[in-house]
Amino acid sequence: MCPLAPKARLAQRWSWPIDLSRYDCSPGLQATKAGQLQELLERFDRGATTWPHGGRENLARLLQPLNDTLQFTGASGWTRAGVITLLFRQMDRRETTFWGWDRREWCSILVSRPGSAC
Repeated sequence: MCPLAPKARLAQRWSWPIDLSRYDCSPGLQATKAGQLQELLERFDRGATTWPHGGRENLARLLQPLNDTLQFTGASGWTRAGVITLLFRQMDRRETTFWGWDRREWCSILVSRPGSAC
């Protein structure tokens, strides 16, 4: 097989696998959604493993892009639940959605050792 010509290599560049235009990417966390998010996290802190009635629907704007991304990566079960809970906790703590986080904020969440590459 011959190496790809330069134009063919450009055509094969990586592209983001999730269509972000499908989502409401506003960084703000509405007061009602913030309250529902906090209620959900308090429920989890008490040991609940299920969502309250209507919880998924009420937080769909935040949950759907996470679910789509986790489906793409193949994450399931407790891994999936852990990622969603981690990001929901960070949204609650930062009082903004993940859409508003910059690279520094993402790195502070995802990198476990200070000074590690991000």
